[in-house]
Amino acid sequence: MELYISTLGTNISRDKESFYIVNDEQKYILSANKIESITFETDSRISIGALKLALEKNIPITINDKDGKVLGQLYNINDSKSGKLRKAQYNYFQKECGIELGKNWIVEKMSKQKEHLEILLKRRQRDLKPIFILNSYIKRLKDLHGEGEIIKDDIRGLEGIASKVYYSEISKILNDKWKFKVREHKKATAPYNIVLNYLYGILYKKINSIILANGFDPTIGIIHVEGNEKLPFLYDFIEKYRYLAFRSVFEILNKNMISEEDFENNILSFDGRKVISSYFNEKLKENINYKNKKYTVEKAIELDLRDIKKMILDE
Repeated sequence: MELYISTLGTNISRDKESFYIVNDEQKYILSANKIESITFETDSRISIGALKLALEKNIPITINDKDGKVLGQLYNINDSKSGKLRKAQYNYFQKECGIELGKNWIVEKMSKQKEHLEILLKRRQRDLKPIFILNSYIKRLKDLHGEGEIIKDDIRGLEGIASKVYYSEISKILNDKWKFKVREHKKATAPYNIVLNYLYGILYKKINSIILANGFDPTIGIIHVEGNEKLPFLYDFIEKYRYLAFRSVFEILNKNMISEEDFENNILSFDGRKVISSYFNEKLKENINYKNKKYTVEKAIELDLRDIKKMILDE
């Protein structure tokens, strides 16, 4: 199970091989053997004993901002085993083959955006012109080859333009109360952006945990730039799985699973977060295709990263 700490002032301490959790609402004990990760979403306290227990049990501890975006993570990793991979990762990502890998992940995201939008437009018998526009950007991106910063800039540019087309059309389809002007990544004010950022936060945490468990360095990226991004490899790799979030946010709002009252001062309410995270976590348990076989999302991501690791080390 995943432990989310979202109640202000929660205290976590160690009780033998379990975590003792106390807040104003309740007190309870959870066995460390049943916990896969701990996420802090509000101001809380955790004892050194509880931290040591988490490290001993290889339980990653993640700290998120109010939008659900990962600010940092504490984890146990054996550097002696991961050193070879990290060196190979750095070398591979600088080459043309590395740029091609990162570019293909973005192509997959753009293709998923196009597929999602096409389904919605056809269902509503609307003009399919945006689909042809997205197809043109996907083709231009596929035709880009090379290495260096100029190619990276071109890739980011095409991806940004295509995303504007997708989000603009999504806003037109949504109910009036959920429409938004632009895609806001930070300090979001529109409910759509607030929910999408929160879903991405959940996805960031899950994928980063798998990245770390496989020995990759999340600070060594391909298309995203070191220094400007805290976890560039995470932001690169997550591109192909972003569809899980942008499909879900549309379903949540389209079905009115939350209300306008869940957004006070541009902050998602506790009840709203509970509904959204519950819905999304169920989505992540569903099976998806990976190499013509069905796996849960987390298993598919793990297998994907293992294949990337093998490819990089073989290179």
